[in-house]
Amino acid sequence: MTRPKHMQVPIVRELMRRLRKHAPLPVPVRIVQRRSPRICGDLVLGYCHRTLKGGPKPRARRFLIVVEERLSLGEKYEVIVHEYAHCLDRVKRPLDVKDCHDSRWGACYARAFRASTLR
Repeated sequence: MTRPKHMQVPIVRELMRRLRKHAPLPVPVRIVQRRSPRICGDLVLGYCHRTLKGGPKPRARRFLIVVEERLSLGEKYEVIVHEYAHCLDRVKRPLDVKDCHDSRWGACYARAFRASTLR
C-alpha cells in the first residue's frame, strides 16, 4: 500500500479555509489523496472516515477525507465538498444510518456548498 498524498494544492487549501470558516467542525479534518477501490465495478471517488473518542457516548475525534488521486482538480473540489457534508452530518450522528444521503445530509451539503462559495 502506498503512502497517501496530502492535498497541498492552493485551491484545495483555499476551499478548506472557506469550509472551516463558514461551516466549522468541532474536530480537525485532514484530506489525503490515494487510489480508490472499485466497488461493484464503480470507482469510489472519495469517502470520509471518522475516528471516535471512547466513553458512554462516542463522539468524533477527527475526520479523514480520502479523494481519488486520478480525478481532475475540479472533480476533487466537488468530492471534498460532498465528503465535508458527511463530516458535518456525522459529528454526533451514528455511522450505521441506512441512508447516508438523506434530507439531513442534504441540508449539510447545502451548508458546505454555500461555505465553499463564500470568501
